[in-house]
Amino acid sequence: SKALDFMILDDEMKTYSGNGTQCRDYYCYAKPVLAPGDGIVEEAVDGVEENAIGNVNMVQNWGNTIVIRHLPGLYTKLSHLKNGSLKVKKGDFVRKGDIIAQCGNSGRSPEPHIHFQVQAFPDVAARTLSYPLAYYFLHEKGKTSLESFSVPAEGKIISAAETSTLLGAAFAFQPGFRQQFVFSENKKQKKESWETVTDAYNRTYIYVVGGNAYAYFINNGTVFYFTAFYGDKNSLLYRFYLSCYHIPLVQYGNMNATDHFPLHLFAGGPAKWLQDVVAPFHVFVRKEFRMECAKSDDEYHPREITLSSSIRNFFPGRSVQSSGSEITVADGKIRRFRFSDMENGNIIDAECTEEK
Repeated sequence: SKALDFMILDDEMKTYSGNGTQCRDYYCYAKPVLAPGDGIVEEAVDGVEENAIGNVNMVQNWGNTIVIRHLPGLYTKLSHLKNGSLKVKKGDFVRKGDIIAQCGNSGRSPEPHIHFQVQAFPDVAARTLSYPLAYYFLHEKGKTSLESFSVPAEGKIISAAETSTLLGAAFAFQPGFRQQFVFSENKKQKKESWETVTDAYNRTYIYVVGGNAYAYFINNGTVFYFTAFYGDKNSLLYRFYLSCYHIPLVQYGNMNATDHFPLHLFAGGPAKWLQDVVAPFHVFVRKEFRMECAKSDDEYHPREITLSSSIRNFFPGRSVQSSGSEITVADGKIRRFRFSDMENGNIIDAECTEEK
């Protein structure tokens, strides 16, 4: 089976408080169950009694269950729901995040939990499909990582990737948004204005007003990331592209992320030429981006967050850090960022002076 069973644990890795003899002792019991995506309710089974702890209902295996059709051939099923808690019926339309029931202990369930699976058919007993979760935190060996489009392994501790209100607002570049930065470079004071627009193919990008620099990006609500850059690599926008190539918009202090830039960002040379020749078979040259949340003024309700990022160039047998950046976010806006070009010894301090 490729289904997933979810339960809530405390710091002692227990699923219940007290002696755990009653359903209400379990942390997940009666917790709201949300629709995993937009769709139509295909099946809604209710009326199956709750089990006493340790007992299972072998006749009504799945207990109270909801099956949602998202697309032709793509369904999700949530089972072992609390008796009488279903808030939807067959034929109802639901949106992602809608409360559709409560967690229960019905069916073949010895203790309260949620059984979740993806399937290709609407039948309650349909075969499961392996299907990745978009984003989640994986907590392992004292570290937390943001996992994307993967299936958590059995026994792993995971949690929802909740978006940071502050970071979400700062990187929500809407079409028509303009901002101006002042910065110093090579002992010269400069200004650069950016505007966010959407092209005919509904792709969103930032461009330098009166200049020749364009940075395409995607913001899916959980991660902000750039997809392409064209134009002047001496622009401040290019430095911002390098500094914020992949930014998780999530609320977790010691979380980090890594990504790789396209190889064309490398300067020419023998290594680049050789990599182009063997690229279909082996990648030995790469430019890696790494981001981590450096600090905030308040762990739970931050008003200011400083993100730090770096870029390392990897060659056969060695790696070299080529740049480092700090991006300060306050009041839901990007206020300033510092870009240190370690290859050329150039440091740029930019401050946002105007927004509209």
